[in-house]
Amino acid sequence: MTRKSCTPTVLSRFEDQNASPPLRKRHRIKRRHVGSTDHLGAQQPRFTRRRLNSTQRLASSFLRALISRAASKSPAFAFLSLAATASISQKTLHRFSVIELAEFVDLTPWHRFGFIAANAAILDAVEGYSSVHIVDLSLTHCMQIPTLIDSMANKLHKQPPPLLKLTVIASDAEFHPPPLLGISYEELGSKLVNFATTRNVAMEFRIISSSYSDGLSSLIEQLRIDPFVFNEALVVNCHMMLHYIPDEILTSNPLRSVFLKELRDLNPTIVTLIDEDSDFTSTNFISRLRSLL
Repeated sequence: MTRKSCTPTVLSRFEDQNASPPLRKRHRIKRRHVGSTDHLGAQQPRFTRRRLNSTQRLASSFLRALISRAASKSPAFAFLSLAATASISQKTLHRFSVIELAEFVDLTPWHRFGFIAANAAILDAVEGYSSVHIVDLSLTHCMQIPTLIDSMANKLHKQPPPLLKLTVIASDAEFHPPPLLGISYEELGSKLVNFATTRNVAMEFRIISSSYSDGLSSLIEQLRIDPFVFNEALVVNCHMMLHYIPDEILTSNPLRSVFLKELRDLNPTIVTLIDEDSDFTSTNFISRLRSLL
């Protein structure tokens, strides 16, 4: 199999060229003592200016997160949360075109490596099946799929490519983790189907409304009632999204554990999991914060 990254070349058949976003670099934040809540409130406007360097933008994001957490724990910090929310609402969040998002993903090592590893595993697992149903739980809005279609068409050229069914999640309106996409999933699905047609791969696209906050219960229910299809492989692709399902370790049945158990009961052909090596569940807040730096 020829390994390819998700480059704009693969996607250019179904989206116009757009300016590529700048490569964002990670920086460490230097510790800074904040003496009082008044001083914290005074610092917030300084961090919300548009013309900030990369370190200041990262510090601003952490500060807003800390303020939001403090406001949720004590009414005394509510005014800080309101100020931060007002500042964010004044900015227009950037929404990527398909080509912009493809270029951004191509510049992000953990996305590229995840795509290559997952696609290789998927292609090996579905060989010999006449139909492949992929449930794509991905942070990157299906940017992995064009490369998979291309590889599927090339690797399986000795036999007709299987029917490709793609199911994606439309989460609730309040849940929009970045990067954000500038087109609807309906339009994205149409473009993917058209691209698959050019590679002689028959494809179906389906959107299911579901929420990570309740463990994707409606998705699991829909997969349960889907009619049985002979010689069909079920693939669940989790790319940087599993940690958005709550995992409260103090409860007897955390939603993430319930989701994984219900997923196993569906008996999928393969489950691919790509996620960050960070601590999302520790009860120690400082430990979680340090793991992100």
